[in-house]
Amino acid sequence: MSARTTATLLIGAGIVLAPTAQAFDYLDTCGGQPTRWSGSQTTYQLSTSDVSNELSFSTFASQMETSFDEWTNPGCTSYTPTRGSDVNADPGGVSSANIVGVYESGWPAAWGASTIGITLVSYNPSNCLIGSSDMVFNGQNFSFNPNSTSSNRVDFRSVATHEAGHWAGIGHSDYSGSSLWPSYSGGTAERDLTCDDTSAICGNAPSSSNTCSADKYCACGVSCDGGTCSGSAPVDPTDGTCSGAAVSYTESEPNDWSGEDDVDYWAPTSGGDVVVSGQLTCGNDGNNAYTGDRDWFVLDLPCTDNARFTLDWTGSSDLDFAVYDTSSNEPLASSGGSGLTGPVSDDGFAGGRIFAFLACFEGETTNYTFRVDRAPFETTGDVEPTDDCDGIDFEGECQGDVAVWCQGGELRERDCSDEGGCDYVESEGGYFCVGDGTPRDSGDPGRTDTGDPIPLFGECECAAAPTPFTGLLGLVTLGLLPLIRRRRSA
Repeated sequence: MSARTTATLLIGAGIVLAPTAQAFDYLDTCGGQPTRWSGSQTTYQLSTSDVSNELSFSTFASQMETSFDEWTNPGCTSYTPTRGSDVNADPGGVSSANIVGVYESGWPAAWGASTIGITLVSYNPSNCLIGSSDMVFNGQNFSFNPNSTSSNRVDFRSVATHEAGHWAGIGHSDYSGSSLWPSYSGGTAERDLTCDDTSAICGNAPSSSNTCSADKYCACGVSCDGGTCSGSAPVDPTDGTCSGAAVSYTESEPNDWSGEDDVDYWAPTSGGDVVVSGQLTCGNDGNNAYTGDRDWFVLDLPCTDNARFTLDWTGSSDLDFAVYDTSSNEPLASSGGSGLTGPVSDDGFAGGRIFAFLACFEGETTNYTFRVDRAPFETTGDVEPTDDCDGIDFEGECQGDVAVWCQGGELRERDCSDEGGCDYVESEGGYFCVGDGTPRDSGDPGRTDTGDPIPLFGECECAAAPTPFTGLLGLVTLGLLPLIRRRRSA
C-alpha cells in the first residue's frame, strides 16, 4: 500500500512564522520516522521526450545533477541520489520510474497554471519509506534561466534544488533563506542549503560523519571548524538575541526594482547593526506618487530580535522609509509621516528576510544613511519612541463618526459625520472617512503613510498526505510591485 503526495511551488507567498530551532517539516512521519528513501539511495531518470525549449538538454542535466548533489554536501548525511539512464517517458505519468522532465505544453489544469514545478512522491504510510518520485517543471507558463532571474525568467536551479528537497522527503521550512522556504523573492540564494536544510536531510538520511566545507553544512548553532562541525556559531538565529560587529553597505543603482535584478541584496553573517549609505533624488507627481529615485534593499538577517530602523539625512528634503517582512502586507516599521527632517526612527521585531523601501518625496538630491540598529540602541542619530496615543496605532478606530489614529507619535482625529461616516478604508490602511476624496496637496488633514501595502503575499494551506501537499513560491516582479505611493498628508 502506498500514499501519494505532491509538493508544489506556486506563484504567491505564504504567510510564514518566525524562524524556530527546527523550522522544517517532513512530507509525513510514520511512527516517528520521516518520509525517506530506503538505504538513503534514490535513482532519477531524465526524460528525453519532455524537455525544455529554453535549456539545452546538457544544461538541464547538469543543473539537475547540481541541485540533487547540493543535498549530499553535508557530511552528516548518507543521502545518495544517482542519475540513471535517460528515458523516453512521461515524467507526470505516475510511472513509478523516478522521472524528471519539463512540460512545454499540456500542463494539467489540476496542477494549476501558476505552479512552477511539482514533485510527486509515493511512499508506504506504514513506515514512510518512499517507493518512487516524479518531478515536472512548468515550461508552458514559465521561462527558465540557468544563470539568474534576468529578463523576468525564473532561476532554474533555485526551483530544482527546492524540488530536490521534496524528492528526498522534506517539506517546507520557515527558516529564512532555506531552499525550502515557502516564498521566493528572486535571485539565486535558494540554490544553496542552510543549516536548517542540513538538519532536515541529516534527520531522514543520517551518517556518522560530521565533516563539512562551510557552516551551512552543519546544524544551526554549530560552525564548520577545520573541516568538522565542532565549533560554536557566532550567531544563533533562534535565541532572540542579536549581537556582533556592525556591517556597512553602499547602495548601487539601479535598485528601484523595475526589473528582477534591480535591487540590492545583502546577507550579513554578523548579528550586529547594519548600515546602508546612499543617495536619493526627489520628486512627486502631485498625486502622492514618488517620481524620483526609489531604493529597495533585501536583507537576510541571521538572527531575530528587536530592531530600530533609522533613516538620517541633512537638509530640508522630505525622505520616507518602510520596512516589510514576509509575514504581512503592512510595514513592520516606517517613517510614518510627511514633512520630516532626519533622523526618523521606528522600532520592530525583525529577523530573516526583510524588504526596505526608501524614497524622497520632495527637495534636493540628498545623501542618507539607513541603519538597522540592534539593542542596546545607539544614542546618536536615534529617536526614542514615545507612546502618546494611549495604545491607539496607525490603523486607529472609529469613535462614533470620528476617525482616530496615531501618526508620528501624535493622536490624530477627523470628524467624518459629513463625509459618509467612519469605517475601515483600504486605501488609507486604517479607519477614516468613507467619502473622503481630499488630495494630498490640499492641506486638509488626511492620513499619511509611506506607501500602500505591497501585495506579495497570498494564502498557504498545506494538507497532510495523501491529499496534495501545497506550498507557495512568490516571484517578486514589477507586475507584483505597484508604484509605492504616499497617502494623503496630515
